[in-house]
Amino acid sequence: LDAANALICAEKKGILHRDIKPDNIMLGQDGSVKLCDLGLAKKSESADLLAQAIIGTPHFIAPEAIRRKSDVDRRADLYSLGCTFFRILTGKNPFPAPSVKEILLAHLNQPVPRVSAAVPQVPKELDDVIAKLMAKDPAARFESATELWGALDKIRLQLGMEAHGLN
Repeated sequence: LDAANALICAEKKGILHRDIKPDNIMLGQDGSVKLCDLGLAKKSESADLLAQAIIGTPHFIAPEAIRRKSDVDRRADLYSLGCTFFRILTGKNPFPAPSVKEILLAHLNQPVPRVSAAVPQVPKELDDVIAKLMAKDPAARFESATELWGALDKIRLQLGMEAHGLN
């Protein structure tokens, strides 16, 4: 949940991180989660957002960023967060391949992998949230990190996780 909260803060400031991945999520001693390494971040209204080459880490990059579409927005960060959750829960990248080109093509063309295929005990609701985050079409993803937060909080409450101090 806290990774989604960190993304909410970036969204409120109009920032696209463009490189969300496990290495850029830090856990503080107090249990807080911080989104770090803003080296590729840009204001979402920045005109030069796509004037460069493909930006991001291959295992976590959204299909529209690979295609360098002009309408890349916060939902690209949500896709990357979905790939990050996939990696954290399974220990594997969602689209493993031997070359960068094959990884990028997999993001574009292969079906979205399900966490439950690697970790059968993952709650269906969480599996569905991650699959929605990784939808190929940005319109099929959550509209915002705030909407994602609501879905994750609902799962937390359904599974009784607050009783274990998971807030």
